[in-house]
Amino acid sequence: VGGTFQVKEGHDGVLVNEPKFIKNISNALFAFYKLLITFLEFENAVNSIYSEHEDLLLEKYQEGEFDVVDSIQAVMNTALGSVYDMAFESNNDNAVGLVAIMGMIYDLGYEPDQIIPLYESASELLKKDPYLSSAIEAMKASENTAVGKPFVDFSGKDAADKKVSLSDYVGKGSYVLTDFWASWCVPCMNALPTLRKIRDDYKDRGLTVVGVNVFEQEKGKGQECAKDRNMDWDIMFVEDESATTVYGIQAIPTLILFGPDGTILEKLTGEAGLEEMIQKYLGE
Repeated sequence: VGGTFQVKEGHDGVLVNEPKFIKNISNALFAFYKLLITFLEFENAVNSIYSEHEDLLLEKYQEGEFDVVDSIQAVMNTALGSVYDMAFESNNDNAVGLVAIMGMIYDLGYEPDQIIPLYESASELLKKDPYLSSAIEAMKASENTAVGKPFVDFSGKDAADKKVSLSDYVGKGSYVLTDFWASWCVPCMNALPTLRKIRDDYKDRGLTVVGVNVFEQEKGKGQECAKDRNMDWDIMFVEDESATTVYGIQAIPTLILFGPDGTILEKLTGEAGLEEMIQKYLGE
C-alpha cells in the first residue's frame, strides 16, 4: 500500500506517509495494550485480596469485634503491600507504577522514609504528576513535624463554630493525644472505642484527647458524625488542608502524642500500638 492521505486540522492540511503513520499508530496501540494488560493484572490481584477478606471484615465490624477487624486489616495491608511494591518496581515509568505508589501512600499509609526513596527512583514522567508531587511535598514537610520536634500550630473551628487553634491545647503542661479522622473513614470509626477507653483511663493522669476532623467530602459531615458517635471530647474541624499538610498526613486515622511542653513524642497511623504508646508515657 503506498501513497499519502490528508488529515484536516483547522484550515491546514497535513500530509502523512501512510505506511509510516500506520506503523507508528500500531506501535502506540501495542504499547497501550501491554500497559492495559499489566494494569488489569495488577487490579485483579488487588481485588482478589479484598474479595478474600471483605465478607469477614464486614461481619466482624458489624459484630463490634474491632480487634479482629484490625487483625484482618493488617493481613490485608501486608498482602496489598506486596502487590503494590512489585507493581511499582516493574512499572516505575508508567501509569501502573503511579497507581501503585499512590496506593502505598493513601491506601496503606506508607511512611515518608518508605515512599521518598521510591519516588526518587521513578521516571521523570511520574515525578511530574501533580498529585504525586503534592503528596511527596507534604511528606517532606512532615520532616518539620517529626518526632522530637516542637509542635506547629494550625487553626480550625470547634463544635460551636468558634475559631480554635492547636496551641489552645498543646504546650499547656498536659499530654495531648490528637486524633486526625474523617466521618467516612472506617478505621477511624473502629478506633473510637479504644480512644474513648484511653481517654477515660488516663484523663486523671494528665492526658487530654483532641480530635481533628479532616478530609471531609461534604460540609457538616464531621460535626454530624461527632454528634452521632458521641465523641465527647474537644474536636477541631479543619476544612482546608493546613493541618494535614503541616503534619504530612496522608492516611487516617493518624494519632499524634504531644508532651507537656509541646514536643511531638509519637506518631501512629492506625490505632495498633496506641495503648502501649500511652502506657509508655503515662503508665504507673
